[in-house]
Amino acid sequence: MREDQPPSKIRFWPQSVFAGFPSPGDDYLEPPLDLHDLVVDHPLTTYFLRVSGDSMTGACIADQEYVSASDSRCAASTFH
Repeated sequence: MREDQPPSKIRFWPQSVFAGFPSPGDDYLEPPLDLHDLVVDHPLTTYFLRVSGDSMTGACIADQEYVSASDSRCAASTFH
């Protein structure tokens, strides 16, 4: 920011953040996130794919993004 400009609004995170050496026990406070727990309903029929091209940008899926697909579910559109 230049000195001749008034300060702009800056987002503030209200929770405290701990600094310094973490406790070794902190590794066990929260379980690690598992992608399969979050997005996979049927492991045997779910695939992760990388999108190529721009034909899905209307559904907010951009070129080179990853998507999950399952052949156990019917396709549905949530975009109108």
